[in-house]
Amino acid sequence: MKMKLLTLEKNRKKSISTYGSGDKSSYKYVNKSSDNKAYFSDDIEDGIMLSHGKYILKMTPVIEEENDDINKDDKSTSQSNDNNEFECIKNEESNELKYISESKNMEYQYSVNNCGVKENIVLNEKPETNIFEYKIETKNLYLKKQENDKGLLVYDKNTNKIIGTIEAPFLVDADGKEDYKSVEYKLEKDGENEALKVIVSNDYFENEAQSIRLQLILQWYGCLTT
Repeated sequence: MKMKLLTLEKNRKKSISTYGSGDKSSYKYVNKSSDNKAYFSDDIEDGIMLSHGKYILKMTPVIEEENDDINKDDKSTSQSNDNNEFECIKNEESNELKYISESKNMEYQYSVNNCGVKENIVLNEKPETNIFEYKIETKNLYLKKQENDKGLLVYDKNTNKIIGTIEAPFLVDADGKEDYKSVEYKLEKDGENEALKVIVSNDYFENEAQSIRLQLILQWYGCLTT
């Protein structure tokens, strides 16, 4: 069943408490209705925060430096906000939020419905890497790969009840052809640090020259689907 997209509006709260580092990040946009909230900043490196009742899932794309030859001794320069090449644009007509990088020739696109959020990574040329990584922070939940599927399940941390899913990723080429076989998730955990890697087969990029869309969809269970 196709679900209606929700309107993104200016976030009226001055700040939203983000689980993990303990600091507060200002989020500019939040969906207008629904008990399931998605918070977005102007800066993609702040990540997106999804909430569903007592549950919080924060996903922050790990953005690689454009030039690895930058003076590595100058840490203040390498960590500067000037390195954020993604411009945040809200499309009023489609109600999508986009983070666009002209230098990388790629963009992250987000749209929200009443049960979750959809992300597209649009690649207009062969990327420098075949791995797209996210730093994961959670509250009252954990992620686990499905045994017989390429997707992820979202569990209640205390009851182990399934509360949502991150559907199997897939690729869409310029002709609209979908490919589920050439991409997969990999969850990695090192102590308190957790990462989600979306790995695309190198062979896929050899065959497809441009205009590739990588799609990820998170859906919470127990929401209204109309």
